Formats: sequence, C-alpha cells, structure tokens
Amino acid sequence: MKKACLLALAISAGIYLDASAQTADEIIAKNLAARGGIEKVRAIRSMVMTDSVSTPDGRGTPLRIFALRPGRIREELTVGQSRSIKAFDGQTGWIQNPGPRGASARALTGGDLDELRDDAENAIDGVLADYAAKGSRVEYTGTQTVDGKPCYKLKVTLHTGHTQYQYIDTGTYLEVRQDILGTMDGKASAIEQTLGEYRSEGGVMFAHTIVSVMRGRPERSTMTIQRIEINPPVDERVFSMPRR
Repeated sequence: MKKACLLALAISAGIYLDASAQTADEIIAKNLAARGGIEKVRAIRSMVMTDSVSTPDGRGTPLRIFALRPGRIREELTVGQSRSIKAFDGQTGWIQNPGPRGASARALTGGDLDELRDDAENAIDGVLADYAAKGSRVEYTGTQTVDGKPCYKLKVTLHTGHTQYQYIDTGTYLEVRQDILGTMDGKASAIEQTLGEYRSEGGVMFAHTIVSVMRGRPERSTMTIQRIEINPPVDERVFSMPRR
C-alpha cells in the first residue's frame, strides 16, 4: 500500500512537471505574441533601418540596413568619407570596400556567404518566426539567468548549419540576448549580443539597442537604432552586385 502511494505521488509529480514545462514551439508562440503577433510580422515586406554603431574608441559610425523579402539585404557602413557595402540578392553575396583605385565589389563564398544569407533570411522577422519553413530547427535547452533575468534558452540550427542561442525573458517573452556562432573573414566566430530598449514599429516590437562582443575579447560595440521604416519602397536593384 505504501509503495502504491509513493508510485501515485511520483506519477502525479511527473504529470505536473510535464504540464508546467514548455516546449520550444510554445515559447516561440508567446515570443511572437509579445512582439505583436505573427501576422503583423509577416505583413512586413520591406524595412530600412538607420543606425549608429559606437566603436570601442568612442566613434559613432552610421549604418543603414535595407531588407526586402524574400531573403535580400544590403548593409551600408560609412566611415568618414568612405562607404563599405555588403549585400545579398537572394543568390549572390558580395562586398564592396573603398580602395586606392576606387571601390570594387567581390563575391563572397563559403562561410562568409552563408553568414550573409542568414542575415538576409532573418533580417525582418528574426530566426524564430516561421523557423521550420526556413529549414531551421529549434530545441529548448532549459533556463539560464542573463543579467539577472531568468530566461528560456533555445538552440537554433539554421539550414546553413550555423547555430544561434536565443535567450527569452520568462516574464516578457522578448529576446534579451543571442549568441551567434558563425564565420567572419573566413574564420569561426562567436558573437554575444545583448538586446534592449524595445519599441513598437508598425505594431511589431523591435530592440533599439544591440551591444555586441566577440567572445574572448574585451571590446564592445553598441548599435543604436535611430529609425525603422516599415514597408518603404525599396528598389530590388540595390541588392545586385555592381558590374565592373
């Protein structure tokens, strides 16, 4: 009789734990609801972000990001009188840096191309929205405290093979940190980004500050988003690699 009671208690406890535990899809659904709802996210077809990136030496560098569905992105970074451009048109990724003989564009390959493809596919809605349709996988790996906030930790494996970890605040269900494992300049990289100052743009919540640090290095950079334009007209040709 005593053993039967203990077994019943164990079963009841197991049922309680199963009921209280959340799956990755349940966490993602609450995250998208907190951001404004999946339909509002899907309704964004184009986006232009005007940012300022503060570097460790204290300088502010203007950055503009153009995103257009499906999977196109263009990043323009201005330093002094020079402008560097990186873009993906849905098939080809390229970069254009100023040089002594003027700016020349070159195609990206390998991990650098995959990294830019990741950015292009997730620039508007992030890696969690419609992740399965993008060919990604998401696993719930437990909880972790980030800057004093308890968070759900999700492991996202993108179809390119790159991995990200998303930390979702258990109270607000918004992302507070993301760890991005990928490639930079042909070498494996790990970048930790802290997200904050969420504000609504077009009915969708976006972080307006992103603090980035390369794992193992003390230097930090902060991207402050000054303006987000939702569904502005964007010429598809700006994503195409310029001809020589």
